[in-house]
Amino acid sequence: MIAVQAIGLGVILIVAVLLGIREKRRIVKEYGHSRYDVHFDAASGMQENLEQRSHIERPKRFWINIVLFIATLGVLVAAILPSAYVFMIATVLALVINFRTTKDQLKRIEAHAGSAVMMASIILSAGTFLGVLKESGMLDAIAKDLVVVLPNSILPYLHLIIGFLGVPFELVFSTDAYYFGLFPIVEQITTSAGVAPTSAAYAMLIGSIVGTFVSPFSPALWMGLGLAKLSMGQHIKYSFFWIWAISIITLLGAIAIGVVI
Repeated sequence: MIAVQAIGLGVILIVAVLLGIREKRRIVKEYGHSRYDVHFDAASGMQENLEQRSHIERPKRFWINIVLFIATLGVLVAAILPSAYVFMIATVLALVINFRTTKDQLKRIEAHAGSAVMMASIILSAGTFLGVLKESGMLDAIAKDLVVVLPNSILPYLHLIIGFLGVPFELVFSTDAYYFGLFPIVEQITTSAGVAPTSAAYAMLIGSIVGTFVSPFSPALWMGLGLAKLSMGQHIKYSFFWIWAISIITLLGAIAIGVVI
C-alpha cells in the first residue's frame, strides 16, 4: 500500500499545482498585477486589533480568572465530571464573571465560538439523521439492494465498480455503513467469484478514502467549512469532481501495479 500512497500523493500534488495555476490566473485577471503594501496592511490590522482588545480586557479580574482556570483543570484531572460538562460550566462562569450584560456575552460567543456553536448543532442533527437510518435498518437495506440489482456478469468486478463509485457513495453512506454494511456483502460475492478478499478490501478502501472530504457525515469537514464560512453545497460543487478524479486515478494506479486485481 505504500506504493499506492505514493501514487495518491503524486496525484494530489499535481492537482494542487493545477489549482494554484488556475487561482493565480484568476487573481491576475480580476485584480491585474497590482502590488500591495503588506507591511502597511499588517500594521493597521494590528493597531485595530489592539484597540478592540482594550475594550474587552479585564485586568482587575485577573486572579479570579486564574482561580477559575486552576479549578477547571483540577476537575478535569480528577475526572469528577465528564469533560464536556466541565468546559460548559467553566465557559458559563467565565462569561458571567467577565461580562455582566447578555449583549456583551453574546458578542464574545460570536467572536470566538460562533462557528463552533453552529457546527455543533449541525453535527447533532446529522448524527440524529444517521442514527435513524442505521438503527432502522435502512442503510443495510440500501447496501443489499444495490448488490441485488446488479447482473451476474459483473459480479467478479463488483469490488472495482464499488471502488470507482466510492466517492459518490460517500455522499449517502457513512463510514460505518460503507465498511460494515456494504463491504461484507461485496466481499462475500466477489470471493465466490474468485477474487481475493484483500483485493476487494483494497479496491473499496482506495476508492472511498478521499471521499471523506466531501462526505456530509464527516464532523471535521463541517467544522472546517464553518471556520472558512462556506456551505456544504458550495464545497461539494467545487471539490466533488476533483476528489473523484483523484480517487479514480489512484485506484487505476493500484490496478496497474497489481495491488488490486
